[in-house]
Amino acid sequence: MKGVTLDQILMLTGRLDESAGFDSARERFRRFLLDHVREPAMAGVLIDECQHAPGDEHRRALQDLVVLLGRFLGFHARFGFAARYGEWQSKGVHVLVDVRAGGADDAEPTAFPAAVAAAAAAAPAALRVIGVSVVTPLAAGRAGPEPAPPAADTPVAVVSLSALLSVTALAAAGRASHDDVVRLLTSSAPLGFVLGLLERCADDRALLSSTGAHARVESTGFWILRLAGVRGTSPEEFLEIVIGRRHLLGLAGDRAVNDAVQSGDRICFSIEGKGVVGHGRVVPRDEDQPTLRDAHRFRHVWGLDDIRVYLAAPVAVDVETELRLRAAGDPGRDGQTMVSISRESFDAMTSPPREAGDASDAPATGAPRLAG
Repeated sequence: MKGVTLDQILMLTGRLDESAGFDSARERFRRFLLDHVREPAMAGVLIDECQHAPGDEHRRALQDLVVLLGRFLGFHARFGFAARYGEWQSKGVHVLVDVRAGGADDAEPTAFPAAVAAAAAAAPAALRVIGVSVVTPLAAGRAGPEPAPPAADTPVAVVSLSALLSVTALAAAGRASHDDVVRLLTSSAPLGFVLGLLERCADDRALLSSTGAHARVESTGFWILRLAGVRGTSPEEFLEIVIGRRHLLGLAGDRAVNDAVQSGDRICFSIEGKGVVGHGRVVPRDEDQPTLRDAHRFRHVWGLDDIRVYLAAPVAVDVETELRLRAAGDPGRDGQTMVSISRESFDAMTSPPREAGDASDAPATGAPRLAG
């Protein structure tokens, strides 16, 4: 199985429809997003899949993912206002969010401004109510009448999905504060402010990807490295010979994530299609120890100890970690992909293999898991 795709997630949660209730597929999907999609890059991976897949199910998934972006902008995100619109809430401001994905059931152009106006009329005087209509490329390119401009007393901003992702990337990188975002949404911002923000958005692709040259890497001290074949050596051979026998680890990428690794960090190793197949602890390389062949290809060469290799009994990669690996973007020069993970994920994926028939082999309750 290659990675974790949106369709695989939908297989776990069920088909998204208009059914209500705590245990409906739509609510299960939303809980999955809140529990597992904790970085904008992870949301961006799923949003990209939604944009290129037709049908109401993917449109509903896209709507929920766009609403989720509010969390990364500093808002409290809520799904499904008036059974249709999402909400972003913050002190003194209430944002209604509409997503226009180009589907046949997109609301009439006047419906959303009317909903914003109704919410504003019912809100306390101290609460500012505005609307944000997020337009996807498909909706923007669909021929049809232009939406009617909102009334002067009904503040509705129309933004492209790419612009929203850019601002989300800026906020996640610490280059735009929550107050900046609120000011952008609630005021006719001075031209200098808007141009300055757009200029800072220029490098949004690098910001949104955790592999960008200026990405900020938050290390937990626990890592997962997805191994790839190296110059005719299979991932399995690299694991057994270089890691298992020689106790060496070469990090090939130029990315900031490799610079964040420190002595004493714990690292587990996975192979695509198998799962986690070993783990160990990073230590300084012994100067008397022979280094790797063509060591110049690697940015760092570390030693390893406390190594365990279990190719014959791989452990499934949890869904959140799989999404982090996908969101990491392009692999390093030797095909490696590495991301920081939580201690809980590391412990769960490096547990000793259990004997067949052990009662503890029963699936644990909680987050669903997919093989990596």
